[in-house]
Amino acid sequence: MYLSFERQRSCTRVSRNYHVFLRDADNTGFDFKVAKASKACAGICKWVGAVVNYYIIMQIIKPKMLLVEEATRDAARFEATLVEAAEKLARLKARLAELHSTLENAKQELSDMEANAAYLRIKYERALRLTAEIGDEEERWQKRIDELVQLESNLLGDMCIAAGEVTYFSGLNGRTRAAVRRQILSQLAVLHVAFSADYDLTDAISYREKLIEWLGQGLPEDELCTVNGIIVFEAKRFPVLVDPQGVGTRWFKSALHVASCRITDDNAESMLEECLLTGSPILFEGIDGHDTHQIMRWLIIREVGRYEELPPPRGPLPASDPRSAGKTYIVLGSRRVPFTQEGFQVFMTSAESEPLFTPAFYNRSVLVNFNLTEVALEAALLTAVVAKDQPRLNKERQEFWYRSTETKELVDREEDKILSLLADTPGDLLDNENALDAIYNCVDRSKELEAELEA
Repeated sequence: MYLSFERQRSCTRVSRNYHVFLRDADNTGFDFKVAKASKACAGICKWVGAVVNYYIIMQIIKPKMLLVEEATRDAARFEATLVEAAEKLARLKARLAELHSTLENAKQELSDMEANAAYLRIKYERALRLTAEIGDEEERWQKRIDELVQLESNLLGDMCIAAGEVTYFSGLNGRTRAAVRRQILSQLAVLHVAFSADYDLTDAISYREKLIEWLGQGLPEDELCTVNGIIVFEAKRFPVLVDPQGVGTRWFKSALHVASCRITDDNAESMLEECLLTGSPILFEGIDGHDTHQIMRWLIIREVGRYEELPPPRGPLPASDPRSAGKTYIVLGSRRVPFTQEGFQVFMTSAESEPLFTPAFYNRSVLVNFNLTEVALEAALLTAVVAKDQPRLNKERQEFWYRSTETKELVDREEDKILSLLADTPGDLLDNENALDAIYNCVDRSKELEAELEA
């Protein structure tokens, strides 16, 4: 019974009765009296007192226990909340680290973009300056490209005309040359071969700059003389200038500064031998039909060979012997003369308007007809008068021609440099500041030279 006693439900009534009993009865020595009366009852009374005391104590501590339980539950709840908050904090820290990394990457990307923007701004400014510097050249280059495309399409016809003029026009006068040229052009038109409408021999074979130099050296500004000058330098045989007025001879001496003599001069053979040795050109002036035999004997019917092909002499070969150097010789009269073929050329002039030479001489030479037209003769006479009466003016004229030629060559050279830098600079041209500076310098120099030409 004691073990199954429901303390929580019965203690309230027992406690109230127990206190009433203690208040109404004189309980002095109650425990002793009960123990004296009945030991069993004394035990029961002690048990009841203990239960009452338990009840009283429980009334005090039970709210505290409830508070502890509630606090324990709150603590558990707070602990779970704390764990959840810690996990959330960890996630937030990870997210914060990720955002920080993203921020750093964004800052680096922003820095790179700013640097790239500055770099592109510099390239843009360089591109603007480059286009501004060479913008003036674009129109001229485009025009030149169109001209070159047209020249390419007309190349075959132009070269046919040029070959005909250089090969067959040398001995013809101006009127006959014009007639033959018309026949060539008409035949090309029949064959549907394109050629330039404004065909000019000097442009066809790129002699324009050389022609300017020749004009400064005294060549008359006439189509006949221009073609003659080209034939003289392009001929594969010995050129003979038919020059009764002497204009071609004077120009030729001024242009080449050649050693000149007459075939009848005593030192003619020695001068020829010296020119053979040194590889220099020589000019024989005033030849006629009677001089061709000597020229044929010297040069035209000539024996050229190599010394090592000759029979070896008896005994050892001296170091000074030409056989040991592999030199070429030419038979001059009855002697073998060492021959430097590079640079050596023979030019001849005749003062006769219609010279008569042997067929063999005609076969080995090319006659260049310098019988001047009226226009060319007037220009030549004017040049001679100016040179005689106003030598300073004539000198200034020659210097002008030379300066013009040199300036034109410099302009072309600067343009070639610009095009070469634009085409051959490795990588991005706008990144190569040295190449850009070189282009700007070339453009400035080209403009200065063009201004000089216009002045």
